[in-house]
Amino acid sequence: MQIDSIIGELLLRNNCVVVPKFGGFIATQTSATIDYVSGKMLPPKKSILFNKQLTNNDGLLLSTYASKYNCSYEEASELIENQVKEWFESLNQGTRITIDKVGFIYLDNEKNVRFEQDRFFNLLLQSF
Repeated sequence: MQIDSIIGELLLRNNCVVVPKFGGFIATQTSATIDYVSGKMLPPKKSILFNKQLTNNDGLLLSTYASKYNCSYEEASELIENQVKEWFESLNQGTRITIDKVGFIYLDNEKNVRFEQDRFFNLLLQSF
């Protein structure tokens, strides 16, 4: 079960992916930049934010999962819910969760959920 890879794939074509009962990933386009110190020009990209308040199922992740793994919507819902429980257990144990091509989620010292975007993968298709 590769929910994290599906999230990355969906963010290539969508600006929001909600993981039910966990949170949502929101993408916004960022313009190209120039790093004058290193002399490099960086292409436009999608900046990703994580919002733990977006927990209501919008159906995108579940329907994509059900289609990809040839299972029912209800089975997909149950499998994703189990994965979310595992993620919360990992977070509470101090382990960070890696979302393929998106970034990682962890709890800070005050037990707040934090997200850091993967700086090496560009989710904006127009930049290629």
